[in-house]
Amino acid sequence: MKALCCFGKHSYGVPSRGLSPEYVAFVPAIESLGYTVELFDSLEQGLHKSNLNLNIALLETILKSKPDLFFCVHLQCEIWIETLTAARNIPNIKMVCWTTDDSWKYFQSSRFYASFYDRIATTYDYMVAQYIKDGNKNVYLSQWAASRERLQPPVTNGKHRYGVTFVGSAHGGRRRYVETLMTMGIRVECFGHGWEHGPVTTDEMYTIFNSSAISLNFANSRGRNQIKARTFEVPGAGGFLLTDVAPGIEEFFEPNEEIVCFEDIADLARKIRFYLGNLDARDRVAAKGFSRVRRDHTYDARLAKLLNFSVSNTASLVHTDLTYSVRQSVPLGVIRCLTVFLCCVLFGRSKGRRAAKRLIFELSWRLQGVRAFSAKGWSSRIFPNIE
Repeated sequence: MKALCCFGKHSYGVPSRGLSPEYVAFVPAIESLGYTVELFDSLEQGLHKSNLNLNIALLETILKSKPDLFFCVHLQCEIWIETLTAARNIPNIKMVCWTTDDSWKYFQSSRFYASFYDRIATTYDYMVAQYIKDGNKNVYLSQWAASRERLQPPVTNGKHRYGVTFVGSAHGGRRRYVETLMTMGIRVECFGHGWEHGPVTTDEMYTIFNSSAISLNFANSRGRNQIKARTFEVPGAGGFLLTDVAPGIEEFFEPNEEIVCFEDIADLARKIRFYLGNLDARDRVAAKGFSRVRRDHTYDARLAKLLNFSVSNTASLVHTDLTYSVRQSVPLGVIRCLTVFLCCVLFGRSKGRRAAKRLIFELSWRLQGVRAFSAKGWSSRIFPNIE
């Protein structure tokens, strides 16, 4: 069996940021199910000059490979619905999408391309009803997990390189949490964009989890707290997870036995001090958390269930030409120039163009709906080139 995976090999398409979570999670897991995996990198800058070139290349790859499985993770609007429609003309192909951050991304993207897949996986139980309400009965409830290839037994008896660590970008309330802990005399070593140690690779991240007495996880996001991949990666790497509460977390771990949750900053500080001072208790939790992940929460197990369905699409292959619908115009060029100019004035030259593209995208999905994710979308027509 052949599988074509469509996402970035590196985080946000930048090689210096290391392998992407999607690549680390899904490629080995799909291979473990008997597929020969081919990756179409939809994010790395420099591979494709424009969104049009990217979609033509993807469609050509699909038509040439004729995969049994097409597995896609969208970032924004880089994959057009015309391409997905053409892919469905492959006889008996399974079209599967894994979504991220549906607590807020559902309304700006997932709901628009959900119907183009046989299954679309969400990690938010409370969003399933919304999918169904909007007519997308192909929704499948799954959850993040840990990569079996990176499972490591816990380090015990206080033989840790680090005390308290956090791995992740310095955004939202994370910096406030860390700074408050510092003022309380609790040192936290932080890794990722915006922190003193800077970004780390996926392999380095797992090593940090394994080498830390306590690994923090902050579940904050837009809207409700969410269960993140870190929830499974830390104990899977043999680490001790101390995380804030997220809805439904007790379905996957037994709190205070396999992981430890905190309610607020005072509770967090108290539990850090307790487990740093009671390493035997810390080791028991880490051992139980590791065993639970190894037994129940690997991507091999998740995808075995997700991909366990059949399709009966016997449609004939139809060549689709994507070039017809991408039309440039003088008004669109004027809009691009004005938007970039204004954003450069507001945010500076280095961030201005990126801000302009984001503004157009935010307007397009609100005003164009599903059309925003097509070759006719404003994002694709006003900013056609990949930069």
